[in-house]
Amino acid sequence: MNSFKKITLGMVAAMTLGTLIATPASAAVSTTLTVGGSAPATAGTTAATAIALPVPADNSVDSADALKIALTGLDTGTTVSASATNGKIVTALATVAAPVTASAGSTSASVSTGTGTTADFYVFTTSTAAGTVSVSVGGNVTTYYFNGTAGALNTIALSSPASGAAGTVQTISVAGYDVFGNAKGGASISLQ
Repeated sequence: MNSFKKITLGMVAAMTLGTLIATPASAAVSTTLTVGGSAPATAGTTAATAIALPVPADNSVDSADALKIALTGLDTGTTVSASATNGKIVTALATVAAPVTASAGSTSASVSTGTGTTADFYVFTTSTAAGTVSVSVGGNVTTYYFNGTAGALNTIALSSPASGAAGTVQTISVAGYDVFGNAKGGASISLQ
């Protein structure tokens, strides 16, 4: 009877150990979102909590205008993929030696961890339209939401009637746009 208990305890221990070994490390994947080195004020997990992303008005994609998606705790050899709507994905930000401009990137990208356990993506937009980025790890997909915000005033458009009768009031419209053609509200324009 004593040996039967020992065999049973041994089998339970072996099954428990087998279960622990078979548990993938990807179950502990952690994702951190940052813009400009800080966590965004909103989580970006719904359209209502979309992350505000400034367009790269200086034509350089750096941390101030890119959403960094950092994944840690991945299994070695894992391939992580991402796809964006109304945005572009790059795997590195601009440096002096390796500039990354607003024309860079694509709507999808993949990162293979190789012998590592981390993967980073950077998402940016040149539009003020709502956008999403979906990140896939081992068949699990998480979607994050963002909205672009217009950059500095770059151009001014003036529209007026071609002619007007003397003594009548004419309406003139003035509109401002950033370098990507996004409407720039709240800008002061001095007419002298």
